[in-house]
Amino acid sequence: MRIVAEHTRAAAFLIGDDKTPVLPSNEERGYAVRRVLREPCTTAATTSVFDRPFMAEVTNAAVDTMGQAYPELRARSEFALRIIQPEEERFEETLSRGEDLLNDVIEQAKRPN
Repeated sequence: MRIVAEHTRAAAFLIGDDKTPVLPSNEERGYAVRRVLREPCTTAATTSVFDRPFMAEVTNAAVDTMGQAYPELRARSEFALRIIQPEEERFEETLSRGEDLLNDVIEQAKRPN
């Protein structure tokens, strides 16, 4: 749970920064944000902590908790959510496809030659 909370909070701050937001991408700082966003999804998938998309709820909790001390986080929370939600959904699809491919390979390996 700490991994989920810490990584989601970090992503909310990075994406929600009002001066230099960092958006997920395949290059440089954006890649670091993408990895920060994917870690909670991977952790949740491997530990069965969540069975549905959850990062929006955790992001909202981070905004509620930290918003008074960091008003820019509260002001940019909708923007952050518009980035975080689809990123989580795309990665969940990627994990699901990868799991299906892995299961196919395992089944093929179990078959006698």
